[in-house]
Amino acid sequence: MNKKTKALKSTDTVVAEAPVKEIIKQEPVAKKPTWPIKDRMYVLKDGLSPLTYTIKSSNIYYFDEEKGYERELKYTTNQKTSFVDEFNGDSKLAHITFEDGMLNVPKSKQTLQKLLSLYHPQRNSLFFEFDPAAQAEDELDMIEVEVDALNVAMNMDIDQVEAVVRTEIGNKASQMTSKELKRDLINLAKKDPRIVLRTCV
Repeated sequence: MNKKTKALKSTDTVVAEAPVKEIIKQEPVAKKPTWPIKDRMYVLKDGLSPLTYTIKSSNIYYFDEEKGYERELKYTTNQKTSFVDEFNGDSKLAHITFEDGMLNVPKSKQTLQKLLSLYHPQRNSLFFEFDPAAQAEDELDMIEVEVDALNVAMNMDIDQVEAVVRTEIGNKASQMTSKELKRDLINLAKKDPRIVLRTCV
């Protein structure tokens, strides 16, 4: 036996190394999108623009799906919320008034902004939050559709042109020259591009 090797006695303690645990990195939990703090503009629908127009700021209700019941709303100048069941102390009722069909609400008035954007029962029916970026995107989409329709109109053969124009003006199309038909089709593509695009489906 090798002198360097010692025999284990019954009284000796053997220390076993603990197995190394594999560390699994967890992906960070995505945070819920926060409410953007910014100035907001609200506009009356259908082009309404009276000198002044006051909407209801009390005796209105919002159905809270999370809580499962309707909650009373009230706009005040001294509370941090518009939910009456969360009020602390007395409340000072305030009016919500549009001028010339618009209401600018600065970012410092978060209670009013959230009431108008999220909870007010007349939002999107009587008034809406004006979003310049969303409006620009919608307008860009419409421009792209119009460009597509104009390209289709320009490349359409004359028989198809006449068929499309006839659906709009009737039998008069058969008495029109090819240039007149093309002109009417291009005007139609500008006015209602989806009618022209449907001919390609």
